[in-house]
Amino acid sequence: MSFRTLFIGTSFLGAIKQGYEALYATNSSTATFVGFNAPELVAHLESGWHVKDGRLILRSDLGCFVSGLEHCNASWLGSKTFPGSSKVSGLEIDLRSYGRIIFVDMFHRLRPPFRVTDKLIPTLDGIPISDAMLDELQIIGFNGWNSLAQHPQYGTVPFVNAKRLVTAIREGANSASVLLLSAPRPPVGNIDIKARYGDVASARRCFDYLERFYANELSRHDIEYLPQPSEVLDDDGCLTRAQYSRGMHPSKAGFVDEHMNQQYGEAILAEYSESILEI
Repeated sequence: MSFRTLFIGTSFLGAIKQGYEALYATNSSTATFVGFNAPELVAHLESGWHVKDGRLILRSDLGCFVSGLEHCNASWLGSKTFPGSSKVSGLEIDLRSYGRIIFVDMFHRLRPPFRVTDKLIPTLDGIPISDAMLDELQIIGFNGWNSLAQHPQYGTVPFVNAKRLVTAIREGANSASVLLLSAPRPPVGNIDIKARYGDVASARRCFDYLERFYANELSRHDIEYLPQPSEVLDDDGCLTRAQYSRGMHPSKAGFVDEHMNQQYGEAILAEYSESILEI
């Protein structure tokens, strides 16, 4: 069996790619990266792709940034998030040639919309809610859901879920190990812990509960969830250390960018290199 790794994700994949290239430059042939612009992916989640005979086939109007894969239909190189990648349309890739497939984000983000009691019961507006009900919540970036509202390029797209794509890839990949790494927890300073969750202990319960929820939901589809390593979290074990951010947010004063830097990618790969890269 091949132990090549296929990474698929949105812009949060960029830090993982940069970390990989810094740590494993001599093993560059062992990994392929396929990165999507999130709004473009949302706009094409219903009909922009299909999986057939173990191959993921993207429609010609769904582009992606690709590296580590030869492809003749590349239009231009690079982006801030995926430097050194080719922008490709009409991608077709054999999923069965990979031993590991790692999803990054795919609209699984760590911004709990609920509070959790000290008895580990999630609540919305003070009302207890079951995991089955949480699974039905349509919230941007939660449990695979996303939507667009008057996007300048793609207009309005009602809520769609990336799980259909993720599970189709899981099925098409046959014996490959399939894992998912959510987008990172928000950086320190980007959330008012007291206002949103009450106190640090309550916030930690919420974030930890959400990660367990994702793990349980994904395991039903034979996908392993990778929790945030403790190394990247602040001393309270709640949020991502600001040092891993790309810097100040380009348009929100006082906030840091929730996209991470190369250092974050290196920390993630150092934690999980054996399970996802066989290195």
